[in-house]
Amino acid sequence: MLSIDNIVDYLKKNIMFKDTSYDRLKEIADIIEVTNFTDDQMIFETGDDGDAIYIIAEGQVRVHRDNQEITVLKAGECVGEMAVLDAGTRSASVSTIGDSILLRIGKEDFHKLMQRDINLMQKALSILLGKLREQTDRDVKAKIEKALIDRDLERAKEMQMAI
Repeated sequence: MLSIDNIVDYLKKNIMFKDTSYDRLKEIADIIEVTNFTDDQMIFETGDDGDAIYIIAEGQVRVHRDNQEITVLKAGECVGEMAVLDAGTRSASVSTIGDSILLRIGKEDFHKLMQRDINLMQKALSILLGKLREQTDRDVKAKIEKALIDRDLERAKEMQMAI
């Protein structure tokens, strides 16, 4: 069981909470559920309801979909915020890499926190936009790679026809 001070220390490592006052962090720590996971344990799956946001206190998590790894997140980062903010379902599955401790904030509590703190809302938006930017970069790279492969296949086909 983690103490309130331990939870506050973990919260300070997350970009959403790093500039939050100690007293405010203690209030937030009171609503957090500390969750312990073992290696390769599923936290949530694609299509699940977005019922909470998770802040990684210790360990790492793997974000994946259809057996394809999307990214690995480490201590201090958060996961699950998209489905909590847009009231949608989970867009990917998340499982642990090694034993991990995650701080769980339920959807309703997270919404209340954002209503009371515009800075928190701006930081949550910043995190989402950062993830969107990363995904856009991956998509662009994949399209460029596909175009290069298609070009090389077309050249190979032309060379084969010339033989």
